[in-house]
Amino acid sequence: MSVATGRQVLSLPLIVALLLAVSAGLFAAGVAVEHASATPYAAAGSGTHAESGEEGGESGEQKERATPVAGAASGTSGERVWGIAVESLVTVTVAVVVSLLLAAAVWRRPRRPVLAVAAVFAIGATVFDIAEVSHQVHEERVGIAALAVLVALLHLAAAVAAGVLLRTGSRTASA
Repeated sequence: MSVATGRQVLSLPLIVALLLAVSAGLFAAGVAVEHASATPYAAAGSGTHAESGEEGGESGEQKERATPVAGAASGTSGERVWGIAVESLVTVTVAVVVSLLLAAAVWRRPRRPVLAVAAVFAIGATVFDIAEVSHQVHEERVGIAALAVLVALLHLAAAVAAGVLLRTGSRTASA
């Protein structure tokens, strides 16, 4: 299946590959921006450090003093989704490398197993992206939330396009 764009024709496998590659780059950029904008200190009342139930005469001002966020000094993030440290360097690297490898595989060899793996990966990434959107909205980081929405839409588009390829490929193989 091809899409005409002026004089050139883009094939659907190339579109899936581009969607996976661009989403990988934007995902990495979003994590980098989030890490760069993260402050190593947060107010104790922000939910990062519970002090409820403490007694001893501390004033409200003393309770709201800045306290270090876990992982800030080491450059790692404590954010976990379903037990996965989604913003650790290892997780981000693996996600980007897998996405780029799948992009190359879909582009060069758009076979059913490759397309199925790409679709499943893109659907899984979309789920994590939506969780990230929710997290960023909760943290009131509108710009990063908007970027996460874009990445989620790119992953969703890649999953749909891979699904279309799977469906049309099965028709042509059975005909």
